[in-house]
Amino acid sequence: MKHFIIALLVVILSVLSSLCIGISLAESPETKKIWEWTPRMYTKVLRQYDISEKDIETILNIIECESNFVSKQSDIWRNGKRELSFGIAQIHLPSHPDVTKEQALDKEFSIHWTAKKWKEGFRGWSCYK
Repeated sequence: MKHFIIALLVVILSVLSSLCIGISLAESPETKKIWEWTPRMYTKVLRQYDISEKDIETILNIIECESNFVSKQSDIWRNGKRELSFGIAQIHLPSHPDVTKEQALDKEFSIHWTAKKWKEGFRGWSCYK
């Protein structure tokens, strides 16, 4: 029965993946990680904020440059300390004390935060050109 359920889950995820909903089949069911954000999903969120297509492309390029869409701590070291920037948008926590590390690492929070900051005129990413 367990194998049947797993096989059924794989079929369902395959169908959803073919619809470009952002399902990752790379993860085994045991990890319980079956949802993975895609640039298409980020684009959908950014459009909710009435951001132009050109700016959406710029934001996605910034995120790709900053983190390659991987939610992690910055790889940059300064004065022997690792920079306190986290998540796909590399939110610098000392500069944004209202954001927690957990929030910054959350992809959904990060893309909404990025959209709001962009609309406010923030352009503080090192990859912004």
